[in-house]
Amino acid sequence: MARHVWHVSHAVIRRAAALLEQIREWFAMTYRELTDGAAACGIEDLARYGCVTVGRDELVWRWYRHRYPSRFG
Repeated sequence: MARHVWHVSHAVIRRAAALLEQIREWFAMTYRELTDGAAACGIEDLARYGCVTVGRDELVWRWYRHRYPSRFG
C-alpha cells in the first residue's frame, strides 16, 4: 500500500520497517531503564511514558546519541 500511496521503492519501505523495529527495541530498552526492568508494552505506550518521565527533548537527545554514537567523544 505504501508503495502505491507514496510512490517509493521496496528498498525504502524495507529501510523504514527496519528503522521502526530499531526504534521499538530502543524504546523497550529505555523503558526498562526507567522502570527498573518492567516488561515493555506497545511502542505508543513506551513513547508516551518516556515523554512524561524524561521529556521529549531528552528522548530525542538519547535516540540521537544511540543512533550516532561516533559523533560523541
